[in-house]
Amino acid sequence: MAERHLSKLRLGGKLAMAGVMLAVSLALISMTILTVLLLPQILPTLLPAHGSALLAPMTSMAQAAQPNPMHQAIQTARTAWITGDADAFAALFSETGEFVVPGQIYRGREEIRAVTAAFLENHASVQIEIHRLITEGNQVAVEWHWEDTETATGQRTVADDVIVVDFAAGQITRWREYIDAT
Repeated sequence: MAERHLSKLRLGGKLAMAGVMLAVSLALISMTILTVLLLPQILPTLLPAHGSALLAPMTSMAQAAQPNPMHQAIQTARTAWITGDADAFAALFSETGEFVVPGQIYRGREEIRAVTAAFLENHASVQIEIHRLITEGNQVAVEWHWEDTETATGQRTVADDVIVVDFAAGQITRWREYIDAT
């Protein structure tokens, strides 16, 4: 009987220790996150002469932790093509946005939606793999691999694209594709 009681005490002690370790781990993680996010704002007031030199690496870490809205728009565009959602693709553009593909320019959200819907009516099994996103200012260069199947013929199209996308006020103002289908 005493041994069972002693065994329960040991188990209770182990559970208490595990709880303490979990609490300490969560506290350390929280402190790290707060340090990365808040220290760049506080440091210049604490160390005005040297704050900016210490701040640069922390600022880039905090920026890397936050998703880039332009990159999110590119991911949304990818998803819209794959799922066949012309409305979602067109909604990414400003009212006067341009969608430029070799030999064609489509202007305005409605024209972009219409040409996207027409393409998607005749093509299926769209697959897109994003290889690279390069951001400079309000522009993103996208390198992606595209595949689709023409529904009438069953012909599979494979192409590597580079797309230069301009943004203003969170919307696409110009989408210019350079397609290598060879």
